[in-house]
Amino acid sequence: MPMIGGEEKPRSALATGSLVCGILGFPTMGLTAIPAIITGHMARRSIKRAGEKLGGKGIALAGLITGYLALVVGIAAVAGYIAPRLLWERQMADRRECMLQLQKMGAAFFQFESKYGTLPSDELVTHEPKFSGLRGKKVLEQLEAAGATANVGGFLALPKTFSGDWYYFPPESGSANPSEIVLMSPNIGTYRVALRRDFSVRSLSEPKVAQIDRSAAVAIPAPVKAR
Repeated sequence: MPMIGGEEKPRSALATGSLVCGILGFPTMGLTAIPAIITGHMARRSIKRAGEKLGGKGIALAGLITGYLALVVGIAAVAGYIAPRLLWERQMADRRECMLQLQKMGAAFFQFESKYGTLPSDELVTHEPKFSGLRGKKVLEQLEAAGATANVGGFLALPKTFSGDWYYFPPESGSANPSEIVLMSPNIGTYRVALRRDFSVRSLSEPKVAQIDRSAAVAIPAPVKAR
């Protein structure tokens, strides 16, 4: 303890408490950082008012420094834990929303197939004048031209959290495998959502998507949906 005129100079208990709380802030992930900062400022004010009668100015400063550092470390630790969880929940919500959209698209495909005996394709354009120009990336607009749905673009519109294109798999002659994919969504994190030939909807992991042959599929850019 410092000496004043041969007598021990008392040290601020607030300063000591600030340093202790600041040091404990690291193992407690910032839990004691705020008390360290508050008591550190209080100690410095009380020491300043007391003049030479009270010591601990350096300890109070050390308490403030460790308190602020522990606070930064604590915030970073909490953010590192929460951010991935929030992202996962956001992607789960996006997948559910996409599955609902594909179920609606499935109803439109079913209505279209009931009327034309097949799903939209470039070949249909040669038989149906109303589909003129609706080839390639516009092939799904045949659903709208046929009255199966009023807004194909609205079904395909997705939030910015999705990446990549939709993939439409035109029907192959004589093929009616119920597990065949008709329409597959853009990426939702490491998943895609697919509408199958039996009009059921499935979520596909990245390894399963990698096994799908997309050489004959039509890549359709996804319109961005405003939140």
